[in-house]
Order: sequence, then C-alpha cells, then structure tokens
Amino acid sequence: MKIYPPFLFLNMNKVDMRIISLVIAIIMLTTQVGSSQSIAEGLRYADVSYGSTARALGVGGSFSGLGADISVASSNPAGLAEFRKSEIVLSGALNFGGIDATLNGDLESLNSSLPALQNLGMTFSYAPIASNWSSTNFTIGLNKIASFDERFTYRSTTSGSIVERFEERANGVALDDLDSFEAGLAYDVGAIFDFDGDFFYESDFIDYSEQVLKQQSVETSGGISELVASIAGSRNNKLNLGLTIGIPFLSLTTTKNYLEDDTNNNVDFFNNLEFVENILTTGVGFNAKFGMLYKLTPKLRLGGAIHSPTTFFMTDDFYNDLTYGFTDDGVPQSFTELSDEGNQKYKIRTPWKALISGAYMLNFDNLKGFITAEAEYINYKGINFDLTAFSDSQFPEVEADLNRQVESEFTSGVNFRIGSEIALKKFRVRAGIGLISPAYADGNPIGDLSNTLNFGLGYRGNKFYIDAAIENKSQSDRYVPYFLVDNNRNQVVDIDKNLTRLVVTAGMKI
Repeated sequence: MKIYPPFLFLNMNKVDMRIISLVIAIIMLTTQVGSSQSIAEGLRYADVSYGSTARALGVGGSFSGLGADISVASSNPAGLAEFRKSEIVLSGALNFGGIDATLNGDLESLNSSLPALQNLGMTFSYAPIASNWSSTNFTIGLNKIASFDERFTYRSTTSGSIVERFEERANGVALDDLDSFEAGLAYDVGAIFDFDGDFFYESDFIDYSEQVLKQQSVETSGGISELVASIAGSRNNKLNLGLTIGIPFLSLTTTKNYLEDDTNNNVDFFNNLEFVENILTTGVGFNAKFGMLYKLTPKLRLGGAIHSPTTFFMTDDFYNDLTYGFTDDGVPQSFTELSDEGNQKYKIRTPWKALISGAYMLNFDNLKGFITAEAEYINYKGINFDLTAFSDSQFPEVEADLNRQVESEFTSGVNFRIGSEIALKKFRVRAGIGLISPAYADGNPIGDLSNTLNFGLGYRGNKFYIDAAIENKSQSDRYVPYFLVDNNRNQVVDIDKNLTRLVVTAGMKI
C-alpha cells in the first residue's frame, strides 16, 4: 500500500508537524486495508490466462485461432463453432513450485502445492438443416483464468521496526480517534504511548536504528473463475462468429503473520511483537467478448477478438491482531488486542483487450497437427479504481492518486503466444511459449508476469479424450511488509518465484 500523501517531515516546526500528521492519519485511517487497493492489485486482476484446459495450456495458451476447445470461450468465442458434436469437459490443476525471499541478504525458501478445479463445461452442438449456417453451438462453462495461490516466508535481523509505522499513523491523532486496525491496537498493547499528552507518540525505540529480528509468513489463495455463456456459428464452414458473456468470480484470501524479536537485547524494555493481518477480498464482474474466425484456405485460419473491460464489484473483509511483549521493572509482560472487523466496498475496471490469431493445419503423409499463434494487445493504463462507488468513506484524493499512478507508471504492451500440436495416430504431443511484455512504463520487470514454457500430451479416442499439460514460469518481485513515510526506511524483500502448473483434462463427446 502507498501512504497518502507521501509527505517528508523535513524542516517543519511542531505545529506544522501536527497539522500534516493529522492529515496523514485521517487519510491512512480511511485506507486501512489499502494493500488490496494498489496498482499492483489492479495488474493482478487484469493479467489473466486463457489456457484453462490442458490442450490449450500445452500450446502456451495460444488457441484462439483454432477453436474446438472450451477455453476459447474466454479468448475468441468464434472458435466454439468448430465443435461438430456436443461435448462435456472437466479439468483439474495442481499449482506447485518454490519461492525464495531475501531480506538483507538472508535467504528463505518455501515450496508448496495446491490443487484446484481448472474448468468445467459443456458445449451443445447443433447443425441446422437447409441453412447457410453449418453449425450453431452454445457453450456454458467455468474457466479458471487466474490463480493467487502462493506462500513465502523471510527472516533477517535489520534496523527499524513496524512500531515506527504505528507511530506514524498515530501522530497528530487524539487517543479516542486512533484507528482500531493498527495505531489503536499499538496503543492498547503498550507498543506506543503519549507521555506529554500532545498527540505525538513515543515507543521503546529511540530512533529506530536498533536492530531486531524480523520474520514473516505470507500466504495468499484463491483466483478468478469466469462463468461463460457463449454462442457461436459457422457460415458455410468458412466464417465463424461468436459472442461470450463472462461473469468472473474473484476470491483472494491473504494472511500475513509478522514477528519481531529483540534476541540481542538491543532495545530497552522491548522483547517481541506479533502482528497478524487477515483480509478476504471477494468480487464479481461482468464483460463481453466478440470474436471472428475466417478460413482463408482449408489449412490456414485467421481470427480476431475484442474483450470489453471487466468491471469488478469488490468487497474487503478484514481484521488484525497485535501482541506486544516488554519488560517493566524486571517483570516480562505481554498484551494482545484484536481489531474490529472491517468492511469496504469498491470497484475496479480492467482495460480493453484485442487479440489477433492465426493457425496453420499440418496435414502431410506422416505428419498431422497444427501451428498456432496469437498476439494480445492490452493498455494497462486502462485500469481504473473507483473507491467512492458505494460510500464516501474513502477520500476522493486516494482514488485520484491511484489512478494517477496507473497513468504514470503503466504502459501498453503486446503479449505473444505460439504453440504446436503433432498427432501420432491417437496420441498428441504439444509445446508452446508465452512472451509477456512489461506492464510498467520504465521497463522494470519487477512485478510483471514472466515468459512461460509449456509442454503437453494427449490421447484422443472416438468419444473420449484425456490431456495433460505443464507450464513453468519464473518471476521476480518485491514485497514490503509495512510502509513508512520515508520510502528509504522501508524493509524491502526480494522475491524470486519458480512456479509450475500441472493441468489434466478429461472430455467426452455426446
């Protein structure tokens, strides 16, 4: 979360400090769960995958120029017209891999694996009699287009403390007006106090240069699953048209367990603290996708699709608890306080997208299959936050600043995906890659999605088929456990991810 506004307390007298601190405290009070309302979160919801089935994932998610796979309902619904029989499909996924987290040169590694439903759906195929439309198909399904399953931990001894964050939130605010999620908790457990009664708070730390052990575990889970209702038709088996109405359901559960421990007795009185943050973000959205697919020759197909923005209606439910341990008159003491349960509603809109695609069918004596490719244009500047949609509890300045950050820090880009499938009688071998362009205008890859490498296998029977695919990607990111007014004092954790997704799909023609 970014602190609003980013004032630097330099060359100011005490009266000026009090006024500015009061402004900051009020704004921070209205953004007490701002970690779920950052431009990084907007990017998280805008970047989605189209490889919901193992066949599509095996070719790098590049299937919008081919069709006859339920995944294209979320990319280019015109491809659904290629179904010649009704079909039901089910996919499961296993997300696993390792995440390395480094703070101050100290590395911690954590591996995890989590199963998930990848997709479920059915296509109803109808061939009109005595009509120029050779097929009219209807599809309904649920496609997993984003996964938020991650866990990591870090541990290191550095200068500073999260107590400084609590103190900044409290300064300039009367005791009865302290927020109940951070500053109020800190006061109640004895982490901060006001000896002079001037609303400028003190702590056991002198100037926050003291070194204490810090460690934290961060776990996120959930994802975006899109309910799709699509209709597609093929005219003279030449031109395909398709339309999808999408209703994406979003769920993100975040649990952060932050610990500090003065193992070397560098701070008088202070022993340890534990700060636990819990937030559940849920949302539902709507969008529309229109696509076309044209067969220039029996072997060559070209396609295109337009995706409307997705407007998400979001709800955050959150609460925190804080434990503070200290020694007073030689007696160790510890106090714990639990915050109120908070709730916040707002909207996020993702950008328009445009896809162009092509596929070439391989049909030689001993070689059958296809090569497919697609390019996706997305302007990340189109991400928009509406924090005042349901109430005026959020300051409009916060909303405006987020949207200014989107405009200044994001850019537009083109993502490329290419893949191929080779048929060996009833068996299939697949491979693909995804080349993802940076979302940030300065080209900094931190936080961007990485390129992907994909492989897959399949068996196609007369009525039954089964596919398996694996996708690997590496990604660099940064994580800040708590934000201070002076960004140079933030604790910055470097994150290196090596993530793998295994998807298995079973389908049956009916």
